[in-house]
Amino acid sequence: MAPSRARPRGRWRRALAPAAAVCLAGSIGFVAAATPAAAAARLEVDAGWAGGHYVAGRPVPVRVDVAADQLLTGSLQVSLAGPAGQSVTVPVEVPGGTTKRFLVGLPTPTDGRAGSVEARLVGDDDARGEADVTRVDDVELVGLLPGIVGQAPGVTPLAVDAGTVRFELLDEPEATTVGVLGGLGTIVAPADGLRALSAPARANVLDWVADGGFLVVDAPSGTAVHGLPEAWQPGDAGRVGAGRGEVRLSDGAAAAGRWSDVVEPTPLTNFIDLGFGGFFANESLADSVARDGGLRVPDVGWLAAFLVVYLVLAGPLVFLVLRRMGRAGWTWVALPALAVVFSGVAFVVGDELRTGSRAAHASMIETGPSGPRLTTHVGLVSRNGADGEARFPDGWQASSYQVNPMFGGPGVGGNASRTEVTTEGGHPVAHLPLDAGGFGVVSGWGPGDALDGAATVDGLEVTATAAADGSLSGTVRNGTRLALDETVVFVGRRAVAVGRLEAGATEDWSLAVGEGGPDDPRGPVETPWLDAIGWDDGRPDPDSVVNYSLWSDELSRRVDAYGTGEVVVAGWNREWVPPIDAGGTIDGGRTVLTARAPVAAAPGTVPADAVRRDVVRGPGSTRVALDDDAMAEFGPPGAGVVRFALPPGADPGVPLVLEGPAMLRRAEAWVGGRWVRLALEALPAREAAEFAGGDAAGGGAQPQPAELPPVVGDPFDAGMRVVGGLPAGAVHDGVVYVRVGVITDGVVWNDLTLRGVA
Repeated sequence: MAPSRARPRGRWRRALAPAAAVCLAGSIGFVAAATPAAAAARLEVDAGWAGGHYVAGRPVPVRVDVAADQLLTGSLQVSLAGPAGQSVTVPVEVPGGTTKRFLVGLPTPTDGRAGSVEARLVGDDDARGEADVTRVDDVELVGLLPGIVGQAPGVTPLAVDAGTVRFELLDEPEATTVGVLGGLGTIVAPADGLRALSAPARANVLDWVADGGFLVVDAPSGTAVHGLPEAWQPGDAGRVGAGRGEVRLSDGAAAAGRWSDVVEPTPLTNFIDLGFGGFFANESLADSVARDGGLRVPDVGWLAAFLVVYLVLAGPLVFLVLRRMGRAGWTWVALPALAVVFSGVAFVVGDELRTGSRAAHASMIETGPSGPRLTTHVGLVSRNGADGEARFPDGWQASSYQVNPMFGGPGVGGNASRTEVTTEGGHPVAHLPLDAGGFGVVSGWGPGDALDGAATVDGLEVTATAAADGSLSGTVRNGTRLALDETVVFVGRRAVAVGRLEAGATEDWSLAVGEGGPDDPRGPVETPWLDAIGWDDGRPDPDSVVNYSLWSDELSRRVDAYGTGEVVVAGWNREWVPPIDAGGTIDGGRTVLTARAPVAAAPGTVPADAVRRDVVRGPGSTRVALDDDAMAEFGPPGAGVVRFALPPGADPGVPLVLEGPAMLRRAEAWVGGRWVRLALEALPAREAAEFAGGDAAGGGAQPQPAELPPVVGDPFDAGMRVVGGLPAGAVHDGVVYVRVGVITDGVVWNDLTLRGVA
C-alpha cells in the first residue's frame, strides 16, 4: 500500500513544481521591485545662498533634488566636510519616475573651514552628490520675500564702504524650513509686511528676527507692519530693535530698486575674528552638566594614592615578602592576583561614582514679544555601552555640543565622535556614540511656541531709561510661572542685582552715575555672580543656582554680547525641565531665563547707553594703517567697522563723541561717501567723560588726515581713554558708521561708545 500512495504524491509534486517556480520567481520579482535599495536614484545638490555662499557659524541651506526611476523610500544624509562638520539625516519618499526636492538647514562651524557639502542616500553608495560652498566675510546675504521683485538683483555695493550685497528670492519651503533662514543677515518684505506668508513661515521669520536678523519692510515711516508684535513696530522713527535683531522701514526704496538704501551691514556672528572679550569659566559647560547629573569624578589626590598603593604592593613589597618567606616563585601568581583585585576595586568605585547618574541639562530661555526661544544642552551617560540619544521637539534643530574654541581644551564631556541627527516623525533625534561608562553632551535649540507648556516660560520683561548724566533706571516684570533667583540686569558693561523675583512680581532697579561696572577692567561684567563664578578662589560654588559655565559659553559665542543700546535681564531656576526625551527623566540641571529690550533715552539727550552698537565688520575684511612708530612697536593693528544706531527721537544734528580704550589708535567716520579720519586724543578717564569734541563735534571743518597727530601714550593703561568728535554729516537715517584701528586686544570691541554732547 505504501508504494501505491507514494506515486500520486510524486506526480503532484512534479505537476506543481513549475507553478511553484513561477510563483516563487514572481514573488522575488515583486519583492525586488518593492525594495528601496533596488531603486535607481540620482542626486543633485545645491547649497548656500546666491550662488553657494554662506557665513561661518550660520546655517547653510542645502537643496537636494532626488530623482527616482522606481518608488524610493529611505533616508537622506546631508553632511559638511571637515572634522567639525555636522550631519543631518531626513526621511525621504520619492514616487517612481519623479524628482522631489528636499531642503535642510545644516549648521556650520564658526571657523568656516568647510568647503563642500555632501548628500547621499543611506545604504546606496552610488546615490550621492556634492556642492561647494564659499565663506564670505564682507558680503551681505539678503533674502527677498515674495512680492518684492520678480528676479533677484545682481551683486550690489553697500552704501557704506563695507562690502557688497548678494540677493536670493525666497520661496515658501525656504521660509518655513527650520534653520534655513539663519544663514541670512537681512530679509526684505513688501509694503504689506508678512501678510502673504503662511502662519509657519511668519513664525519662522519672527524667530529669525529675535535671533539677530534684520527685517526691512518696504513701507513709509509710521506704517503699522502686518504680522509684527506691537513692541516691534518701527513707528515714526522708521527702525526699532527687536530681540537681538532689528526691524526697519525703507519707504519704497526696494520697489524702486535703490538697494543701497535698503540693505545695511548686519552684525557679525563670527566671534573668533574679534578674539576673547571678557568671558572665562572655571568649569566647562560639559563638566557642569555632568555634575548636575550626579556624575562624579574622583579627586586627583585619591587617584594618586590608589596608584601609589598599587605600585608599592605590585613592586618591592610583594617581592620582598615572598622572598623572605622563601616563596619567590609565587610572585608569578601574586602579581596577576593583585592586578585582578585592584581592577575589581577600580570597577566598583567607578561604578559607584556613576550610581544615580542621570540625564541632566543646562538651558537658556530667551523670552520676547515673538515668544520664547530655547537652547538646551543635554548630558547623556551610557552605563552599559548603549549610545546616547535625545529626542527634541518638532521645529527644533540639534547637533553635537561644540566646545567653545575660546575656552580651549575638552572637559569631561568632550565628544569623541560626531553626533548624527536624524528626523523621526518630525522630531530631530541626536544620536551620540558612547562607550560603556561614557558621557557626552548634545545640543538642541528652537522656538518655544511649539511647546505645550510655552506659557510657563513666556512673559519676562525689562525696561531701561538712560539719563543725560549717565544714570539708569527701569523695571523688571516676571510674567512667567517660575520663581527666579540671582536675577541681574545688565546695560552694556554695567550690572545691578535684583535678587529673587517671584512669579508675577515686578521690581524697580537703578544704577547711579559710574555705578555697576567691574572693579577690574578685564574682570567679568557679572559682578553680582562673583561668588558663584569662583572669581576669587577659582572654584565655582557647587551649590549655586547660577551655572556660569552655561552663561559664559552662550554669550561668548556672540559678537559684542553686552552691546550698548540694550538692557538684558537674567534670572535662574532649578525646577524647569526641558521638553526632551533622553530615554529617562531629566531631573538635574539649571535654567537661565533672559529677556532684552532697547534702552530709551531721556528726552532731548543721546546717552551712550541708549545708542545701539553693532560690530558689522572684523579684521578679516577690514584694513587700516597706523603711524609708523605704532606699527613698529605693536605690529599690524586690528580693524573693524562699528555701526551705531541713535535712539528714536534723537536730533540728527546733535554733536557726537566717540570714546574707547587707550588701545584705540585710529577712527574714521563715513561722511559723504568717504571715510573721514577723526582727531583723537588720549585723556584720563575723568577728562574723557567731560570731553565735548570742540569744533569737530559741533560740525566744524575736520583736518586732513595728514595733519592729524598720532595718538600717544601707553595703549594698555586702563586709566586712559581715547576720544574724538564726529564731523557734521556723519549721521545718516539715524545711523553712524565708524572704521577703527586698534592695538589688537579683544576687549576693544565691547568698550567703544558713541554719545551726544549736551
